[in-house]
Amino acid sequence: MKNRLLWSLLAVFLCLNAGRICAAETEDVEAKLTDLVARIMTDVKAGKKMESDHAGHLKEFDALLAGHKDEKTDAVAHVLYMKSRLYAEIFGNEDQATEILKHVQRDYPETKFGKIAAQELSKPESEVKLSKLLAQIMADAHAGKNTEASQADHIKELDALFAQHKNEKTDDVAHILYMKSRVYTEIFSNDDKAAEILRQVRRDYPDTKFGKMAAQELAKPETEVKLSNLLGRIATDARDGKNTEASQAEHIRELDALFAKHQGEKTDDTAHILYIKSKVYSEVFKEFDKAAEIMKQLMHDYPATQFGQTAAHEIAVLDSQNKCQQIQDALAPGTKFPDFDELDLAGKPLSIASHKGKVVLLDFWATWCGPCRGDLPHVIRAYEKYHDQGFDVIGISLDDDQEKLSSFLKQNKIAWQQNFGGKAWDNKLAVKYGIMSIPATFLIDGEGKIIVKGVRGPELEDAVVKALAKK
Repeated sequence: MKNRLLWSLLAVFLCLNAGRICAAETEDVEAKLTDLVARIMTDVKAGKKMESDHAGHLKEFDALLAGHKDEKTDAVAHVLYMKSRLYAEIFGNEDQATEILKHVQRDYPETKFGKIAAQELSKPESEVKLSKLLAQIMADAHAGKNTEASQADHIKELDALFAQHKNEKTDDVAHILYMKSRVYTEIFSNDDKAAEILRQVRRDYPDTKFGKMAAQELAKPETEVKLSNLLGRIATDARDGKNTEASQAEHIRELDALFAKHQGEKTDDTAHILYIKSKVYSEVFKEFDKAAEIMKQLMHDYPATQFGQTAAHEIAVLDSQNKCQQIQDALAPGTKFPDFDELDLAGKPLSIASHKGKVVLLDFWATWCGPCRGDLPHVIRAYEKYHDQGFDVIGISLDDDQEKLSSFLKQNKIAWQQNFGGKAWDNKLAVKYGIMSIPATFLIDGEGKIIVKGVRGPELEDAVVKALAKK
């Protein structure tokens, strides 16, 4: 649903940060905000979507603002703006979100986010009401109300809002109908009803932005429309934690039925169905063998299509991902971590064995990785607090610019050893240990055994304390 999908909070954050250049203090604020937003989204994915679930995070927002309240910068205004999005996108509390936006507009008028807030607050009444209503619909959908019957009251509110303005041939009014069609597609899985509403938008509001969008959508081939709608539902369920074939079995049956209906048509549209199915297995289910099997079928049966011609490359990528996953599966808690013998940035020997008897955090990261930088305050805090008690960190940098890395380490007073290969994702150790995303961490005990994988954020300190207690 437009601007209302679960991960839109994080998407807004990432888009607004693309390509920015920051001073040191700004980077500190943004790094802390990055970390905070990432932890919020982790909790949201785990089903924590109420304001009370995030009381601690809200206190962190307030503390971050209090620490920089006199700085009238984009970075500080961004913190407050993201707090408003949290209330709107996750809690479904548009009234509180509006109050926070007013604060942004009033106290940070010259910043980028002050201007964005002013634009949002100047929306027509119908847009404001629509936003509130969509937030309520999404909140109920996340609570399991995914049928027209369970959301009947909200649909009545949508219809009443439209009836109040239907004679106004404007984008705002067409938007109400258009979003109703998205609700039927993405929440209720009723594509026929959604198409019926789109036809109404196209017929009654042809000169509006949404009338033109409706016309474009209705002109798409049937397979593309159904595939797009189905993929939207798969993505929505995946964001709600349904990341296995069993939990998405109904959607897979729909994909198979759609493919079976058009299997004899040797077109890009039909090949696209198989391509998407392969992507679902690799990106959502992490079943790379099955994804490769589907891609091989695509290459064999639809070789002349756009997707058939790229299948060989996709299969090679999937084979590589599968090997990485097998390596990762073998690196299970309780197993001995396979050691390495490398050099650090200063040319000194670096290995797990050289830290025997210590609790070690092996941290795969890069200066260009936002979440890595967001985690750094937690790693630095743990290192400074527990280093004298037998805790150490080994950094494996996936940077490709040694001068930039060295400058960053000096600026942030990072004292632990770093391995640098200069080959980014082709870093020797990243390849050896099947690293597919960063930050990637392994907490290792004094005997070289893995205690836990993927520990980060505030959970790192708790894990270190427990590990040190067992020394």
